[in-house]
Amino acid sequence: VSHCDDTLLIFPPYDYPVPPGEKTLQVQNLLLNIWSSMAENG
Repeated sequence: VSHCDDTLLIFPPYDYPVPPGEKTLQVQNLLLNIWSSMAENG
C-alpha cells in the first residue's frame, strides 16, 4: 500500500462541516491518537 493510499484512508477527499481551525485540531488529535496507538503496539 502506498503512502498516498494511507493518507486518503485517513483523510477522506471531502471537507468536514467544521471551521478550518476546528478541523486542524481534529486532524492533530487524530494523528496523536494514531501515533499513541502505534507507540503502544510497537
